[in-house]
Amino acid sequence: NFMEFDFGKLHYQYSMSDQKNTILFLHAVNSSSTSYLQVCHLLKEQFNLICLDFPGHGLSEHVNIDKYSWYYSMDGFTSLVIEFVNRLQLKNLFLVGDSIGGNITVRTIPSLKILEGLILMGTAQSKTPEELFSLHYSTAPLHLVLQKDLTQSECETLAVAYVDPCKNEQKNFKLMLYDIKHTAPNYREQLAQYIKTQAWVDERQLIQNCKLPLIYILGMQDGFYNFPYYKQELLEAGLQEWQIHLLDQVRHVPQLDNPDLCAKLILEFINKK
Repeated sequence: NFMEFDFGKLHYQYSMSDQKNTILFLHAVNSSSTSYLQVCHLLKEQFNLICLDFPGHGLSEHVNIDKYSWYYSMDGFTSLVIEFVNRLQLKNLFLVGDSIGGNITVRTIPSLKILEGLILMGTAQSKTPEELFSLHYSTAPLHLVLQKDLTQSECETLAVAYVDPCKNEQKNFKLMLYDIKHTAPNYREQLAQYIKTQAWVDERQLIQNCKLPLIYILGMQDGFYNFPYYKQELLEAGLQEWQIHLLDQVRHVPQLDNPDLCAKLILEFINKK
């Protein structure tokens, strides 16, 4: 399915039934809605499920940056998700966000009053971009995430940071590699520029003020973030141990490296709520 915006068509997949609760899944930079399909298959009997492709990703249109480059920014993604939810008149909504999808999830809190809970995967919240970048390993290929054009070798380096290349007979690695190659190059370049020029939302404050139930699902072997360190920061900020799941043998996209455990944690969280 597609939803029309002024920049073009936004693609989304859905599985709707008569369930009370709906989950909206938001993917990572250079990824797509297909990263959630294994998890959705495991949850389709319990929830209404929606996965969207951000502009420039998956089957959503690539943005004409001369007219609509703002849609490639953090603020643009946030506004788009809010409008998407409001247009579909979603209720009893849980947001699942991986990587930048987690940042966008947190940024929607003040505007989406129908939210019931948050599941934040492979993501970190910060007061400033500098603080966010400081949570990355010095060896993380962060420059490639924000680099316009990528060689085959650079795409493979990125994919290895996102997922374990040896799992699932390399199917996850090949999926990640495909998504990286098919992400709009202008998106990476524009995002880098907007991070420098756009006012940064204090996501850490939003988390601290948030009254909604939430959990983190993070990879111990994440190729970008030092999540063992970040977990300590979250605990010191007041989160409880049960809210932070640090998964072994998992990298930046937990739903690909361990879909069974991710689905189990999401199901338990929503049922507990």
